[in-house]
Amino acid sequence: MLLQRSIWSIDGTFHAAPFGFSQILVIGVEIEHLFVPCAYAFLSSKLAQTYSDVFGLVKQLGAPLPTKIKTDIELTIFNGFMAVYGNTATIHFCFFLHFFKAIFFKIKEKKLQEICCDPNTFVYVKGFLALTFIKPVDVLQYFRPLRDEASKQIPSIINVLQGLYLYFEKPFVGFVQNSRFIRPSNILHSNVELFDTICRGEQLDNSSRKSYNSLLKALTSRYSAH
Repeated sequence: MLLQRSIWSIDGTFHAAPFGFSQILVIGVEIEHLFVPCAYAFLSSKLAQTYSDVFGLVKQLGAPLPTKIKTDIELTIFNGFMAVYGNTATIHFCFFLHFFKAIFFKIKEKKLQEICCDPNTFVYVKGFLALTFIKPVDVLQYFRPLRDEASKQIPSIINVLQGLYLYFEKPFVGFVQNSRFIRPSNILHSNVELFDTICRGEQLDNSSRKSYNSLLKALTSRYSAH
């Protein structure tokens, strides 16, 4: 499969690793909504050098250069890949699910759960989540009306609500300062570009990989018990 597919999906699982190993690294491909594992590596450490050893072996076995790799925000995996292949592939960090988690974490932290219980206010949370489906260059023009409308419709918690939006504005959305647009510091929209990912029919995040890892964990746990 690695010989036939130019996009690799890479993830490591710690829970399924047998005694004496710290991680099982799985390299696979995505076919429609499925994750298909192609190579396994039992690792004794999570250092960049360890990952580069794995990718070096895969390269020696004749697997062609991928055009894109998808992985979590694992810089050691990224550095290990770069050490072997260099800057030859697009790196797709799976921020989609992490962005959603971050939003609901901040809602809980700021004790704003009540806005999720009322459909009239939850619509503004859903609008915030939907920003990930908009072209990066258009995010700011949709974000501002959403923020302003939410503040107008829920005045009782306006200060806390504005703090929530402000928290995400700089790293994820970008902002205008002295008539200049300041790009977001987070690469959610500047690198991943979920809108284009959808148009290409690719999977948005790492859900299929995580589902496979859960099955792998359950399987290894069953045999470990015996």
